[in-house]
Amino acid sequence: MFLLALLALAPLQFHVDAPEYVNAVYNVGCLAERIACTKQVYLKFWSETLKTTREDSAKLDEFRTIFGQLEGSAGKIQPAPFLPNYRSDFPGSWIRVRLMAALLESKSPPEARRRAAAIASPRQADRLSKILEHFEKRLHPWWVATGKGIAQRGVKGVERQMAQLGLPRLAGEVAAFFELRDTARDLYLHAVPSPDYAGKEASAYPTLNHFCVELTEEINMDTMTSVALHELTHSLYELAPSARKLALMRQFVDSSDAASQPLYMYLNEAVASGVQQLLQERNGKKGEVSYHELFIPRLSQAAAPLIRQAIERKTSLFDGFAGPYIDAGRRVLGADADKARFKFSSAALLGSKPLRALFLEQFPLLSSVDSKEDHALFAELNEVRLATFRDAGSLPKEIEGLEEKMRGRGFAYVRRRSEKSLALYLIGRDEAAVGDLAKQAAIRTGPVPEGLFFTLD
Repeated sequence: MFLLALLALAPLQFHVDAPEYVNAVYNVGCLAERIACTKQVYLKFWSETLKTTREDSAKLDEFRTIFGQLEGSAGKIQPAPFLPNYRSDFPGSWIRVRLMAALLESKSPPEARRRAAAIASPRQADRLSKILEHFEKRLHPWWVATGKGIAQRGVKGVERQMAQLGLPRLAGEVAAFFELRDTARDLYLHAVPSPDYAGKEASAYPTLNHFCVELTEEINMDTMTSVALHELTHSLYELAPSARKLALMRQFVDSSDAASQPLYMYLNEAVASGVQQLLQERNGKKGEVSYHELFIPRLSQAAAPLIRQAIERKTSLFDGFAGPYIDAGRRVLGADADKARFKFSSAALLGSKPLRALFLEQFPLLSSVDSKEDHALFAELNEVRLATFRDAGSLPKEIEGLEEKMRGRGFAYVRRRSEKSLALYLIGRDEAAVGDLAKQAAIRTGPVPEGLFFTLD
């Protein structure tokens, strides 16, 4: 307790910048699908404005290949009851985060080569450096003509604003809340001018102590500050002690609440948004979080008072937080806590690739795995199975009266897999019917019954 109190008194230091090289790294990471970003915006920009060349495409393929080699050799995922709500438990994802952080830390190709060599082989580090150098040169004319001006306007005064709002101190308190005793005190917020500056879409990407925020016309200093704190909270959660995070998961597994699995899966986002709410409250504003998602804004309302209380009492996320959060989460969600859209918001999504794509168009998931092998690692993870009638022959032992149920266009069926998990089957006459089943499941109100859920005539 004493160590936590000392840590909470030590503010973290934010540095705000917009280096050209970091922007090149961000563009490549986005195009190569190694960071979260508004990918369609960047694809359109490179295709229509910069006119993607064969050399660009070849170098992006090489960038993906190097990352893929490192991710594939990183080791095996450790089994757990639920799908973890953090990336550091997945060796491949974690090496991706570490390597992207090393590249974002760099200011030039030689520095990128040196930093990447701590994770990759010398040859891989050299190739990554050369790929980034190529894309920096390709981006440079646009950067000089357009990007640099947007970036400089975007970062002006942000560090001062952060200090005035008390962000460094709150960040230190959040580090204590995650029981972090040894974390980087210097945090870097990198502004990335969106190629669609007048557009409505923008993303933010956290990687260890580096945070990239895409700039659009609508993003002001307050927004950047709030987003930086949100992404920092995610990074601090990643860095929290692994054993403590696993013990926290088990508190949700042991809960008697039927919604404990999705409440756990949303915890990372609920806490990050709850911390944003605390910053607003401390500056005399109504604590509301703008987030375009069904459940996160409400769950942040459940988490924020508990975070405030933990900071005041010098306790942590791992010390008596889970039970009150589960109770508060159920209160704020009400009947939505038991609807299919929430209950199956994280699941093993099993079925052909076309059926999975149709499902996700209608029923977005917070997180998922899509293979039986990965599902086997997470014993209590909920499951969604997709099949057409012609493929349903593999399921007769799991669904009662299968032939009778196949007389209409399709049906949804729920089976208990274990004490803590359910399986949702969406079985349709054809692919279109499976898509319609997903749409109906997503908007279905009321609790999810075991057995026949609903049918399509």
